[in-house]
Amino acid sequence: SVNEQTIAMFGSKTLEDVATGLEAARGALKQAFATDLDLEAEVPTQWYGPGQTRTIGTLMSLAVTETLVHGWDLAGALGVDRTFPEAEAAPALATLMSQMLPHLVKPDLPKSGPVVYEMRIVGGESFVLRIDNGKAWAEPVGGSVDCVMTMRPGVGLLLAFRRVPVWKAVLGGHSKASGRKPWLAFKFQNYFNSA
Repeated sequence: SVNEQTIAMFGSKTLEDVATGLEAARGALKQAFATDLDLEAEVPTQWYGPGQTRTIGTLMSLAVTETLVHGWDLAGALGVDRTFPEAEAAPALATLMSQMLPHLVKPDLPKSGPVVYEMRIVGGESFVLRIDNGKAWAEPVGGSVDCVMTMRPGVGLLLAFRRVPVWKAVLGGHSKASGRKPWLAFKFQNYFNSA
């Protein structure tokens, strides 16, 4: 239904039109990255709801991660190599997960005590994600945690976007769980709606 609404708003496009539009957007994004921006400045993001804002840094990270994940999707649809450089995902992944996952907590989660994850991104930043009574929030690393999830940026990105289940990432050696309750890694994606 989203595709039908988009086509109704913008009209149908040829593959050439889409490719031209993507290349123009890539150029605009590259130019935006080259300027001196205040990454902590809040900007309106009304598509997330009335009065909602996000920082410029969060939106830039979201642009990078969306491009990588949907490029991965497209490569799979075309039957070509799906790999992307881990270095492209590493700087944006922690921002994406810490700033966007709290907005995706399932509202119908059963009330429970807090669960605390430490998210370690190989080559990127680490943070703590607390989940308690249907809410989630990110904090700097420190204090007691239940489960430590260590992941390579590429697989972390695919985990965050629900393209890969946690068990597959762990069994494939791309992610590992440790801490007092390592089994909680397998419940991580259950707390969040799909992006």
